[in-house]
Amino acid sequence: MSEEREGLKEKALSAYKTFLEEQEEWEKRLVQKFAEEAKEAFKRKFGETPEEVIPVSWDECLLVCDGLKFRAKEKGTGIEFFVIVKCKKCHHSIERGVLTLVRLGEILSKPYICVECRLAESKERRARR
Repeated sequence: MSEEREGLKEKALSAYKTFLEEQEEWEKRLVQKFAEEAKEAFKRKFGETPEEVIPVSWDECLLVCDGLKFRAKEKGTGIEFFVIVKCKKCHHSIERGVLTLVRLGEILSKPYICVECRLAESKERRARR
């Protein structure tokens, strides 16, 4: 009787291992599928094909195009893009939503200051009063 139990344990462990492997493969396909969809959506929106697409998860990836870095995120209503710019004071990364090529131009033409630096400036101004 103990041989049957060992056989059942082995079958159960083997079945679970197979399940995990299939799950992992399915997740990899989802992640890759989103990266491909984001690449195509980026091309339609901005008229350029990213040089690099880095899959992150089933609903997020990073893209690099013409020296600019973007994050693509599935939001339920479609894929949204965020350009990653640097704070002009501390040089930390800041994400700005980009819906159009015009908006991207606007973002790139203005220097941005992160929330932390804006708060520090505000505190300094209040302290000087």
